[in-house]
Amino acid sequence: TGVDFISVGALTKHIKAIDLSMRIRLIEAGQ
Repeated sequence: TGVDFISVGALTKHIKAIDLSMRIRLIEAGQ
């Protein structure tokens, strides 16, 4: 349904945000 599609899109954005923040932390820790 449309609601499921929206929730999946929001979840995907949330996962990408977490992935991005984790990468930034790894980069900062490596320096």
